[in-house]
Amino acid sequence: MKQKLIIVGMVNSIHLARWVEHLYKFKKIETYIFPVFPVEPHDLLKKISSIVDKKSNIHIIKLSSNYKFNLYFQKFLYLIFKKNFHLIWLKKSILRIKPKYIHSHELTTSSILCLNLKNILKEKFPKWIVSNWGSELYYFYKFKKFKKKLKQILKFSNFYSAECDRDYILANKIGSNAKFLPCVLNSGGIKIKKIKKIKFLKTSLRKVIVVKGYQGLMGLGLFAIKALEKISNQIKDYKIIVYSADKEVIEYYYKIKNKVKLNIKLYSSKEKLNVNQMYEIFSNSRIYIGISKSDGVSTSFLEAMALGTFPIQSTTSCANEWIENTKSGFLVKNNITHVSKKILKAIKDDYLVDNASKINLNIIKKKADSNKIKIIVRNFYK
Repeated sequence: MKQKLIIVGMVNSIHLARWVEHLYKFKKIETYIFPVFPVEPHDLLKKISSIVDKKSNIHIIKLSSNYKFNLYFQKFLYLIFKKNFHLIWLKKSILRIKPKYIHSHELTTSSILCLNLKNILKEKFPKWIVSNWGSELYYFYKFKKFKKKLKQILKFSNFYSAECDRDYILANKIGSNAKFLPCVLNSGGIKIKKIKKIKFLKTSLRKVIVVKGYQGLMGLGLFAIKALEKISNQIKDYKIIVYSADKEVIEYYYKIKNKVKLNIKLYSSKEKLNVNQMYEIFSNSRIYIGISKSDGVSTSFLEAMALGTFPIQSTTSCANEWIENTKSGFLVKNNITHVSKKILKAIKDDYLVDNASKINLNIIKKKADSNKIKIIVRNFYK
């Protein structure tokens, strides 16, 4: 008899889809995905699920057999009953499916939902795995709104998983009764075979700087733009690509556009670049800049490493667990002058960026190979 598993998470997330992809066609487990929000599932998740592949062992839990009606029905019930709707729906799903494990992906929505239901079902609640996404524990535990709930999640869950050693240390410090599972990337890792097929220039010959344009809650894309603005006269020969640019970043760019000569190509956060497009950008970029208030292991940071782009990343992330500062990348303070100096250093030092590309690719092969991660993921549910 097949083992049953319910994964609770954001079904529109590429990270969740890539994790679940590791369970696709894994005959030992029948996997059910519970949508924590009423949203359209990610294309990859739909493709590997029984929505498209009728023989698939991956099933997205629905309210109706009519796929199109299902989403409208979810939104309608969510509108009326708010959070109670998902609590009741998840309860009924657990009692019907009777899974051995329930796995909540990320702490502040999926895991809080599971915590609330565990308090109701008590011993009828399945063995519970929680995954800490990004910097959730590191960042949100500082806030009174989340502190109590996060403490309870660590206390009542059976297993805990994170993608940074930092977050295991923190969980221990807060106090956890959960067994710690292996440190593993929530994004599913990098497909090394795909990387090997890509032809790209030696890093020192590239004339592109790529910037993560997130702003708002976690991102500090404006810091990166302002750092580039500060040295605009010294990077006239470079094209700057800003992807996932939020409104504030776009507005600031148009504000300085005619004053500062920066060759910038913007992709707004609404323009969802696919993996192939991102790989094309990274394979032609000399420098990647990711500045944030807080982060775990950014997928774009890993893709940059894999494709020879020299990474400049905030010290507020877990990048220190992947690169050696000043040798295979720069770990920077969220300070405009500091960041601009590091950008110039990476532009002027050809040996630095070429040597870093070799080191970083080896690290990716060792720690981020999706084939290796697949084995770890499947072993979570033994």
